[in-house]
Amino acid sequence: MKIHTMEDLVNTAGAMKLNVPAAVAGAADLHVIEPVVKGKQDGYIRPLLIGDAEQIVHILRECGEDPGQGYDIIDAKDDEAVCQTTVRLVKERKAKMIVKGLIETGTLLSALLNDDTGIGKTDCVSACGLLELKKYHKLIAFSDPGVNTFPDLVRKAGIIRNGVSMLHAVGIETPKVAVLSSIEKVNPKQKDTVEADMLKQMNQRGEIAGCIVEGPISLDLAIQKEAAEIKGYQSPVAGDADLLVVPDILCGNMLIKGIGYFGDAKDASLILGLEVPVLFGSRGGPIEGKYRSMALAAIYAHVHIKEKE
Repeated sequence: MKIHTMEDLVNTAGAMKLNVPAAVAGAADLHVIEPVVKGKQDGYIRPLLIGDAEQIVHILRECGEDPGQGYDIIDAKDDEAVCQTTVRLVKERKAKMIVKGLIETGTLLSALLNDDTGIGKTDCVSACGLLELKKYHKLIAFSDPGVNTFPDLVRKAGIIRNGVSMLHAVGIETPKVAVLSSIEKVNPKQKDTVEADMLKQMNQRGEIAGCIVEGPISLDLAIQKEAAEIKGYQSPVAGDADLLVVPDILCGNMLIKGIGYFGDAKDASLILGLEVPVLFGSRGGPIEGKYRSMALAAIYAHVHIKEKE
């Protein structure tokens, strides 16, 4: 599998004809249905549309689709019913990915994470984005800009494991992980540098496997070989990072939004660490981003859920 660009990502998912069953939670909305239709037409998802069945049928017909051809429509009149149905489909192994539709993020996430009635999860649930940037030589992943506010050492290790699992799914055998800080040396007064060094040591001991972890490392050294050479910083990660790990949600949120606006990035993003990958993109966001995220989720589910089974 050779995935170097977002075009490679969607082409690969389409060529594999994965038809991954995707539970669309709150599907009665045109902005939700449009990328779902495209994903279904290109062969990488099989939609399980949960919501007001009458409205869903109407929207599908507006999109020129026959609701009886390749769409499973499950009537659910309110958010509680949507959440219960979504959880049930995952537990029954009838859905292998989830797409958030016309439902509040907090409502759906609370249902998925509920210790008694939700779906299975690891010790760390995190957001991870995959970006194509004009000034970087390959796709690069980024975590966690949206779930963990101030992750401790254990959570940061989980964030790395989640991101590495996503990169493995797209064919990167040994991802290079940069645990970001403002400096490259351990400073006892900067907790993030201490934890970055500890994560590097955990990787060297095999506690975080399948990747190379470097940290603390500044952003310029992680993505620019020239900067690393000028500063005399030697690491296999320098200038060639596959995954950027930020110290907290503030850094992550500001950086990802800055990259998206000023860098004209193409992105795909998932919530990882749950039993199945989840798409929590903004309902009003660009269709292309949702479409790419579905392709990424389909490939991830095909690789990792298949391994579990």
